[in-house]
Amino acid sequence: MNASTAGFLTILVAIAGSSACLLLPRKWAIVPLCLALCVYPIDMLLPPDGAGLTAQRVIGVVLLLRCIFTVEIRQRFRWTIIDTAGATYFLLLLASQLMTTPFQTGLVNRAGFFLSAMVPFWCVRMLIVDRESLYAFLKGWLWVSVPLAIQGVYFMQTGITPYYDIMQFGQLWKGPTNRIPYDQRLFMGQRMFRAHAPFLQCIMFGWFFALWAAPCLNLFFEKRRLFPWVIGWVFLPLGCISAIAAGPMMLAAMSAGMVALFPFRRHWKVGVGAFLIGYLVIALGSNRTPMELVASLGMDASSSYFRVRLVNFTLRNMGPRWIEGWGMVPPHFYQVYDLCIQWVGMLVYYGLMGLCGFYGLVAVAGVQLWRAKKRVAGVADELLLWSLFGTLFASVMALFLVSLFAEMNYIFHMFVALAGSAPALMGSGDTRQIGVIAEVGGRRVLLRYTVTAEQRLALISPPRDQ
Repeated sequence: MNASTAGFLTILVAIAGSSACLLLPRKWAIVPLCLALCVYPIDMLLPPDGAGLTAQRVIGVVLLLRCIFTVEIRQRFRWTIIDTAGATYFLLLLASQLMTTPFQTGLVNRAGFFLSAMVPFWCVRMLIVDRESLYAFLKGWLWVSVPLAIQGVYFMQTGITPYYDIMQFGQLWKGPTNRIPYDQRLFMGQRMFRAHAPFLQCIMFGWFFALWAAPCLNLFFEKRRLFPWVIGWVFLPLGCISAIAAGPMMLAAMSAGMVALFPFRRHWKVGVGAFLIGYLVIALGSNRTPMELVASLGMDASSSYFRVRLVNFTLRNMGPRWIEGWGMVPPHFYQVYDLCIQWVGMLVYYGLMGLCGFYGLVAVAGVQLWRAKKRVAGVADELLLWSLFGTLFASVMALFLVSLFAEMNYIFHMFVALAGSAPALMGSGDTRQIGVIAEVGGRRVLLRYTVTAEQRLALISPPRDQ
């Protein structure tokens, strides 16, 4: 594939995705953006030069414009604390960037971030407002994971992926342009390739599958059936494993563990207490820090050593830039230039301003989940909250070992927006079907009615002839 063909394909993806966002029904409108972010996360720039437009950014902007100018969508949206947290987070990043880089450079940089991360964030906030749209959103991620997982497993065995043909024309891809082995790790007794395409790196590839494993379990309550959604769900762990990365596996294991504890959710205080006591025992009773202990559980000893060294180096070398950060990787950081821990990367680039903004947004999403607890109407609502909280908590824990970047970072912003929308999603999932046998035109028929937990079906007999 040459650059012209890659450019034509990128333009085609932008046009097709934008058209689908405008033409699809409201509940499906966000799916084209989801597909562009995970099936075609190629950061090839579109004309005009200097605009910094990618296919994903074009699709996101078109979708957000539809949300803003469609009365039905706009009227269903309510600005809440999660939106304030999102706006504050962006403004803190913008302020940090303007304080550390030339004005025009910083403005252009944050404009690109707004298009890539905050536009999808507010698209989720404006579109995922009920169970119908939630299920469409989850199915968009779930079913596209099937071909991605299959090609991930194939790459794991062969080191070959068709995505290399087009990834080479992106802005950030620095990997092989042919079938040269990219990255291998010892797994199950033999060296295997670490799947990563179409994401830029294997950790982000595995994170994609791990992120949606617990939330997609809620698809059971759409029709209260295991099939067919469970067929797609079994590919999520396969895709996560094919990355051979400890961070995503940690996320998947912790979120799965939270789901396994769902029957004991009434005893959550005991669980929180046990976690805090365990943490204090490790922190106070060991001659190693919690980071050293957790990092030692990874699949590569040198990687764990690097992470501990990175934390220590960062805390000693922030110098006068604790508040606003550096806006880039400073020269004295080049010996540890891979900022592979989320809070370290945020601190170096944006200082405490960006660090507080990001984790403040995540914390507010947790607060929204707690608020939604008061609106629970049944077991479907409880599982939704439990799975979202479990994934959010597991993500925060995993981010102490890994860092989010590129399209996976923007997908995580969409997940945080989903968690922040939890109060609006409560009370609409505990539905049941009632069948009524009636006589219509001399024939007996079965009439099916779907009612919520608060609804009752009244049967009124017709008056008898006098």
